[in-house]
Amino acid sequence: QKEFTNNYRTQIPLKNQKEKNVIFSWYLDESNNFIEGSVIDITSIQKTSQALKQSEEKYRLIFDETNDAILLLENDIIIDLNRKTTQLFGAVYKDLIGGELFSFSSNISDNSRLKYNAHIKKLENQKKIKFNWVFKRKSKFIEAEVTLIEIMIDKKLYYQCVIHDNTESYSNLRA
Repeated sequence: QKEFTNNYRTQIPLKNQKEKNVIFSWYLDESNNFIEGSVIDITSIQKTSQALKQSEEKYRLIFDETNDAILLLENDIIIDLNRKTTQLFGAVYKDLIGGELFSFSSNISDNSRLKYNAHIKKLENQKKIKFNWVFKRKSKFIEAEVTLIEIMIDKKLYYQCVIHDNTESYSNLRA
């Protein structure tokens, strides 16, 4: 009924009980009274896309459901974080994004900044560092083990920051 169609998507059943996913594009050449066009098999593209989506969902679940706070840092700026991070710092996602990790320190003095920067400087020679740090959430102190891991994404340097809350362990040792 139409003289053309673009990107008509359908499935073609095959003899082996499988299907091919295809896209048709065609037009009616009225001067020759022919139908001309193309058929593109997108079956493998769809399978790859589905596998990628499942993999992404799996890793997002692992990222969000872990017991440690995980942040992605560009320099010291938070650009992504998991749900545990919002719980640990008692803040919502949008309030944490764009902030400096150091700003959650329990001590914001110049001396504390120097100690923090000394830990960060170690990343120049090592791809992974661990150190203990005390953060503050409102009036509560969080004693934590911090792991920073250098990672490259699209040829750009980032840091994966894992914060393991040891507050309860330290409190029990002091008791």
